[in-house]
Amino acid sequence: MGKLYFSEEMSQKLSKIYSRGLVMVEAPAGYGKTTAVRWAMRDVPSEQIHWFTAVTCLQDTSLDWFIRQIGQLDQDAGAALRQLGFLNRSNVSIAADILANLEVSESCYLIVDNFQFIGDNWPLPLLQALADRRRDELHVILISQNFGKLRAVFENTTNVYRFSSRDLLLNRKNIAEYGQQLGLKLSRQQTETIYRNTEGWAAAVSLYFEHLCQDGGGLPEFQDMDALLHEFFWGKLSREEQDMLLRVAVFDYIREEQLPEIAPGQEAALSGLLVRIPLMHHDQRERISYPHELLRHFLLRMLNTAPGDFRSQVYESAGEIYRRADNNKKAVECFFRAGNDEKLFSCELTGLLNEKFGDTSYTALAQTVLKRCPAGLLAAWPRSMLRLCVALFAGTDFDGFAAELERAHDIIAENGDPQLMGEWHIVAAFREFPNIAGMKAHYLAAESLMTEPSRIFTPREPYMFGTPSMWYLFYRKPGWMMETAEELRDMLEVYNRLTNHHGAGAYELYLGEALSVQGKFDESDIYAHKAAMLSERWQNASVTYGAALLLGINAIYQSDMISLQKAIEYLENKALAYPFLQHTAINTQMAETVRGYLLGLMMEPDRSAEWARGPADMLNDLTFTNFMAKTNRITDLILRKEYKRAIASVEASLSLDSRLISLSTRNFMCVGLALCYLAIGLPNRAADWLDQSLTLAEQDKNYTFLACFRKYLSILFLLPSMKKKHGKAIQKIKALEIHYTKAEESRIFFMLEKYPEQMGQLTEREREVAQLVAAGLRNREIAEKLFISEETVKSHIRSIFNKTNIDRRSRLVELLK
Repeated sequence: MGKLYFSEEMSQKLSKIYSRGLVMVEAPAGYGKTTAVRWAMRDVPSEQIHWFTAVTCLQDTSLDWFIRQIGQLDQDAGAALRQLGFLNRSNVSIAADILANLEVSESCYLIVDNFQFIGDNWPLPLLQALADRRRDELHVILISQNFGKLRAVFENTTNVYRFSSRDLLLNRKNIAEYGQQLGLKLSRQQTETIYRNTEGWAAAVSLYFEHLCQDGGGLPEFQDMDALLHEFFWGKLSREEQDMLLRVAVFDYIREEQLPEIAPGQEAALSGLLVRIPLMHHDQRERISYPHELLRHFLLRMLNTAPGDFRSQVYESAGEIYRRADNNKKAVECFFRAGNDEKLFSCELTGLLNEKFGDTSYTALAQTVLKRCPAGLLAAWPRSMLRLCVALFAGTDFDGFAAELERAHDIIAENGDPQLMGEWHIVAAFREFPNIAGMKAHYLAAESLMTEPSRIFTPREPYMFGTPSMWYLFYRKPGWMMETAEELRDMLEVYNRLTNHHGAGAYELYLGEALSVQGKFDESDIYAHKAAMLSERWQNASVTYGAALLLGINAIYQSDMISLQKAIEYLENKALAYPFLQHTAINTQMAETVRGYLLGLMMEPDRSAEWARGPADMLNDLTFTNFMAKTNRITDLILRKEYKRAIASVEASLSLDSRLISLSTRNFMCVGLALCYLAIGLPNRAADWLDQSLTLAEQDKNYTFLACFRKYLSILFLLPSMKKKHGKAIQKIKALEIHYTKAEESRIFFMLEKYPEQMGQLTEREREVAQLVAAGLRNREIAEKLFISEETVKSHIRSIFNKTNIDRRSRLVELLK
């Protein structure tokens, strides 16, 4: 249909776009967002309109595009923005100032469509700066299905002109007027049928009208958009036309020059077909067609029901096109869907950890491919086979890894190539993890075989799967924390020789973390900086992120917000900026894990990524890369006062595979459980977990985390059994120089705030009274036993209750049992 309809109210609202600095259009797919903005721009000269459409399969260049457009308006402003480099929280205030001082005298419309795909890369202050600019001729329009956190821009300022889904829905009057505009005189019953089945959803309404304009007749009832598309569009195409469209279903967009590759010999017919189908936008200047998300999902579902041979052919052809375009991830996905493992193995299976291929994780892809591949094919692509084995271990499929590793050994042994057997030994070292000596033995075996550096373990495959804490990975034996550092150093010397320093800085990071948990923050910072320098030199992103994390932790423990800001700047200017990791899932997860951990310590978990918060807490998504986000999730649950759920989650986590639950993790979890059990009034259970924590911590003097919460744990420190067993450790925890205030400021355990430390310990006489109460004696019996008056007993009990924040005898009995 060539005609568009906009109600009088909508037309008036759209007309105000021309006078607004920032316009944000938010509605689900099919509501006509893009159509409305294009209609509003219909009379604006094309040279004033600059349009960017984000797509899922391409790297996000929207900020680069935005800065280029600003540079066209003001060269100095553009140069200043480019000089800032990667925009992040540490420099976005400068970018905001540049935009605030920008003056634009000629009309310019910068429109970003499909903003939901790229919004995470746009800092919130940048949008706030655009909203708060003085009114001039620069107009920025953002179109999104969901602005997420960026919704705060229009919630916190009146300077944003906003369109919501409600603005874009058609009411019954609108539907009747729209039909009349198309020459259709709808009865009241027809109008009601269309409204009832579409609820005013513009895309669905347009399909009904297209059906009426072409065929007339009745209006069938439909429950979803797929049914509408099938009846009013798909069913009217020939089989040949359907097959041509299914060939484009795999693409987020279709370039005109790709048509001969997509449909050889039928490019003219396909080009004509794309022009006349619904829900397809055509950028004439760029000669690109963008299928609407609703149409693309419909075509993908139809492709999935097509005959297997045809479906495989479509995916295989698409995989070749993606590979020629250097889109490795999409090529792998297409070859996987096609079932062509030989072509999948010919792709570079590097940098894909934590990626999703449709609904399939990389680990699940590796499991499927290795299981269905014959030995002959694996022998032809031995390094691809080993890379998929690494994916199994990284995804915590330890049994699958062990089985496939043995199979790989037999295949490589038959090959007879010593370099490949050396690569196998480096991969096989994971089988020994976390036994450092066992890992080193494999590396030494590899060194005796290899004559060139590993081609599997490169900077694009972050060391130890992007885990930002070496202490979490390798600290496993109580009393051997510093000895472990020396073992790790010796092992890494061999590993780094094999991999061109793939593990650079890991030893220094471990040592810095070990010093931090002992409260030696100055020494820890020095090692963190050493780790950072080494990791940058050899591009070890895991350690770069880890150094930023450690510096941030030390700053928070000392309430040093200036140092914390520097740590965040390092995180965003160095760790996040490795070019070979841009727009990869592993980079995103490393960044969000580190940020989440720091935000958890700051008692601000609500600012972390959604998957790292309490409501998303689960066990089956935890890997080496993101396990530290568990701390943030538990903190979030506790801040929400969901103590019982936090307890259940932590206790369940303790039963996970021991390779995921290191000694450091177990100690932190014991502290958390002690605090949560105290919070729900079960001090005996709390004491058990604190006993476990102190037993672990005192062997290496890892007291920092315990000291952060000593105010709340102090009631347990008073227990005779605790003082007898851990007296020296408790004194050191109390004496540790640490200035961590975030827990108290957040009042995370507000109900425990009256427990002593500030109220002092019980006197000897009060302790005697308390012990007799715990033994079940009445006040009169206590008075007789201690040769004091009953009134004096009552006075002592009131004092005990006051000092221990206990309000009844039964709690005191339970506490002192």
